[in-house]
Amino acid sequence: MHIHVCLVSEQPIPNILSILHHKPDGVFLISTEEMEKRRMVENIVETLSLKNFDTSRVFEPVIVKEDSITDCKMKIEERLRDFEDATFSVNITGGTKVMAISAFEVLKDYAATVGYIPRGKNDYIIVFPKKKINTSEKIDIRLSVTEYLTAYGLKVENVQKLSEKRNTALARKELTSFIMKNYSELIPLLEKISQQLREHRHNKKGYNYEITPNNPFERRMLELAQFEEKGSAFIKHLSREEIEYLTGGWLEEYCFNELMPLEGLLIDDMVIGITISKGTIRNEFDVMFTSENALFTIECKSLSSQHDPEVDILYKISALQKNFGLRVGSFLVTTSPHVLGNDGQIKAHIKSRADDYKTEIIIKDDVPRIREIIESKIKGVS
Repeated sequence: MHIHVCLVSEQPIPNILSILHHKPDGVFLISTEEMEKRRMVENIVETLSLKNFDTSRVFEPVIVKEDSITDCKMKIEERLRDFEDATFSVNITGGTKVMAISAFEVLKDYAATVGYIPRGKNDYIIVFPKKKINTSEKIDIRLSVTEYLTAYGLKVENVQKLSEKRNTALARKELTSFIMKNYSELIPLLEKISQQLREHRHNKKGYNYEITPNNPFERRMLELAQFEEKGSAFIKHLSREEIEYLTGGWLEEYCFNELMPLEGLLIDDMVIGITISKGTIRNEFDVMFTSENALFTIECKSLSSQHDPEVDILYKISALQKNFGLRVGSFLVTTSPHVLGNDGQIKAHIKSRADDYKTEIIIKDDVPRIREIIESKIKGVS
């Protein structure tokens, strides 16, 4: 019987990866009262279940005092007495230093193999016994966006709708690309649509809308959006989802479609329009993707605004770090000219806030290069 031992901490991903990598017959999670309050063991077990791991193999956690070597060693030894014939492996990536030292001291007498996963890597490094020291084992498991969020105790509110949102974005690729390619010529139309339809964004019944184009670019956009021509005007009954698209959602769909060729290569999983919650905190995010078991988010802001909506979005991005406890790679994609100062550079206060949240801002002229920019970022992180 092979038993894998993990030390529970605020970072659950290394434990999940090592368990799935070793495929043990049983799992011991060494936890603390604080981690139990945060339900970290439950989050790990739920994520393992999403990966079709038999969670009945996860034994009741061993709860220790994280700052007491005596308590840690005693409780670990007590739990192991019924498994003296088993073989053990130990992942010491998580927990406190006291927990790691205690687990090592106890389990080395059981001839356990001890290893850890370096931060930001997908390798399992052996540090004991001596004959295996520095042996590196590649971890092939990759987490989806939903699995990653679940590991941190986050609930995906609209998991059943993510596939539909994905397919809708793909179906509108031609229209979305046309808007971005001809954005300068379409700004007056897009601003007018936004002003007239914004109050109807939450109308479940949709809205009958009529608008008259002023140039061939506007006309072609409305044709691609499947408006019906009526004299000099174009009309259509817009669903709530179509209203959201025309009042800004097109930009997030553009980013999503541009990154699609990277899925299965540098991107492992990608979603659009995901709503997540933790307790009473709830937020929707434009685009999220995982790459090499790291999480990335893209927030979008189209059109112009004299106040700084980009700063508002940066605060939203910070919620992932502050309220949800996630360390993520973040991008803010904006077509607003007001993000730039008179010198053509990103305004200092916006740049400073973005740096605080480790967020890269992609301005209008660079949006068509988003795939190249994010590809470079991923290669630099992973």
